[in-house]
Amino acid sequence: RHQATRGGEPSHLTAREVGILRWLHRHRNRAVPRSELLERVWGTAGDLQTRTVDMTIAKLRQKIERDPTDPRIVVTVTGTGYAWGAD
Repeated sequence: RHQATRGGEPSHLTAREVGILRWLHRHRNRAVPRSELLERVWGTAGDLQTRTVDMTIAKLRQKIERDPTDPRIVVTVTGTGYAWGAD
């Protein structure tokens, strides 16, 4: 089941959203570049110039973060990419 619960409400997660969460958690000791997410989660060339990762992360945050404008689970690492930030 690809499902998250926020505020008691279930929300379906896509396979890519689950892939992002798994990859970030597996590599939670470091920031993960967008190019790595493209290669490992999407299976495409990492040098592709696209906002796909950013848009998917934004949608994912809407589903899992208490306050998507102040994320605590999937955090942005400026100039690098994203990191697992859950306490």
